[in-house]
Amino acid sequence: MSTKAYWWQRNFALCDELGVAGEFLFDGIEKLNTLNALDRSPSLFTFLYYVSVGIERLQKIIILLESEVVTQEDVDELEKSLITHSHSELQNRIVGVQLNSRENAFLNLLTKYYKSARYHRFNLSQSNFELDLALISDFAEKHLEVSLTQQSFLGANLISAQAKELLGRIVGSIAKKILQGNRGSMS
Repeated sequence: MSTKAYWWQRNFALCDELGVAGEFLFDGIEKLNTLNALDRSPSLFTFLYYVSVGIERLQKIIILLESEVVTQEDVDELEKSLITHSHSELQNRIVGVQLNSRENAFLNLLTKYYKSARYHRFNLSQSNFELDLALISDFAEKHLEVSLTQQSFLGANLISAQAKELLGRIVGSIAKKILQGNRGSMS
């Protein structure tokens, strides 16, 4: 890798990528805010998808910024190592960022979602066609101190305002910690 390409990536390409990650996170939180019913909701899928991609891209930006590549072989190995959708594994590679148990559990939820629930509706042998709902319900039961749902007068499972707020705060906290770490503020 040439010195020029190395510095171009760090000064311009990753800045653009930060904007992409921010757009995904913004759109994910927007979907969460407009989410009402949890029963087979496309908005729940979209919230999880956008947040998964946004956080993964933030993690990869920081990993690239923290890496010291010297040879083309180093570049090739680094690039290969980034071809993953495991939020937890990526997080373990980021120096100086300590997430709490709820944030780590949320990253695990995103990893499971991204690896198995993104395409579960296309899998005819899948017995649970609402895997995204099952994942977030399991997370809420174990890690949120409020009820995920509330019953409407029509019997629909509505997501509670408290659950939306907590999920949004978890996403925001993870993103902030990834960006700040031991590096200070990137703003």
